[in-house]
Amino acid sequence: MKTITTGWNFFRLLRFLTGTAVLVQSIILQEWLLGLAGVFLAGMALFTKGCGVNGCDNKISSVNNKVEFKEIIYEELDYKK
Repeated sequence: MKTITTGWNFFRLLRFLTGTAVLVQSIILQEWLLGLAGVFLAGMALFTKGCGVNGCDNKISSVNNKVEFKEIIYEELDYKK
């Protein structure tokens, strides 16, 4: 509940209002696929989720402030015709 009521800025409000407008228009026009887009936009703004700054944050596992990288092994595929 705290994430919904705090941290509002101009772009979050704009995203919420745009999502709400799209949702209302989709109900009026009975375009349900457009309604999903409206729910998505309004939900992103309401719950402070998205792929903006730290929205899709990938946590790096670290031990004692040392970042551990795993070696990626690639296998070459040979397609002969």
